[in-house]
Amino acid sequence: MRPEVTREDVLRANVYIHTAVIDLYADQPHFRPENQQKVSAILKELRERVSTAGPGGVKLLDMGCGTGFLLKLAEPHFDQLQGVDITPAMLEQVDLSSGKISLHCGPVEETPFEAGAFDVVTAYSFMDHLFDLRPFMAEVYRVLKPGGLFYADQNANRAFWQAVSAIPGRPDAYSPIVAREMTAGLHAEEELARQRDIDTEACRIAEYIKTQENGIDADEVLAIAREIGFREVEARYDWFLGQGKVMHGQSVRDAEVVEAYLHEAAPLTSHLFKYLRFDFVK
Repeated sequence: MRPEVTREDVLRANVYIHTAVIDLYADQPHFRPENQQKVSAILKELRERVSTAGPGGVKLLDMGCGTGFLLKLAEPHFDQLQGVDITPAMLEQVDLSSGKISLHCGPVEETPFEAGAFDVVTAYSFMDHLFDLRPFMAEVYRVLKPGGLFYADQNANRAFWQAVSAIPGRPDAYSPIVAREMTAGLHAEEELARQRDIDTEACRIAEYIKTQENGIDADEVLAIAREIGFREVEARYDWFLGQGKVMHGQSVRDAEVVEAYLHEAAPLTSHLFKYLRFDFVK
């Protein structure tokens, strides 16, 4: 990564890349029915944890909302929804037919909302696209009501990507599960750039924290959250290596058993999970 990369470079790269590959989003793994069911259940739980509703009902803000994946799942559970994203082409894909959703184009670190405006703030598959986590998390804290909830998911787990990067030898020396992460996983940006004839460096910059720092460190994020003022902070490791193969090749129940064991054996197993989930309370 070029050391002179700036926040403005990251913003421009995100707009460029996400506009160029917008047709690919409906095929992303998180759109699969089982994941949509899982995220919908989480959003329902978040709604149930909001004890009181102010004027206008219970309000949710989705940061980096993209084409509206999380907003669509949140519609049945919340009264008002707002989405913020830097890429106009993605916002144009959001389904506004319910009348519940309003959109804002701009950076997530500088939203137009009043302090304490929202009961819940979300960020899905997004935080590793930022230049710096701290200003973003400070803005999340600002717009949340006291007692408000922040939920972030599908964040690249640094411990996992560091472990994959350290594997010696060629990918074909290992099982297909490991080989896939050594090739497609570590070099996803280069492969995307080759397939779509787009700028490779822009692909890397668009996922700045993943490519610059090998993803997000759970302890670092929790420390920042505490410094900002969140009174409850929690990180959870999610989606173990090969979980899809177990779910679809064996059974969902088998995947649940493996996942439960790996969580019980934490922190020795934290590097086996691809993603991080964060839950904070203001």
